[in-house]
Amino acid sequence: MVPFCSAQMGNFYSALDTVKCSLGSPEEYAQAIQSLQTAKAIVVDITALATLRLLGLTKLLATNKYAFIVSQHTSITVLKTNNLL
Repeated sequence: MVPFCSAQMGNFYSALDTVKCSLGSPEEYAQAIQSLQTAKAIVVDITALATLRLLGLTKLLATNKYAFIVSQHTSITVLKTNNLL
């Protein structure tokens, strides 16, 4: 699984200069970036969604480059948090 926060997309990449998504090594980061080149989907967890929301970058989820996948539990949590369930 490639962490969403490794994506190089516009303002999101700039925001990563101040947001630490993992303590991975430079090799792991390079591998994640390489994996994104051929990825068709990205699994997004609740922490990644919260980070995007706090940074005002949820518009990145509207890209057509990747399909974003969330677990049923994450979907329910988001719906409950927004009083939609």
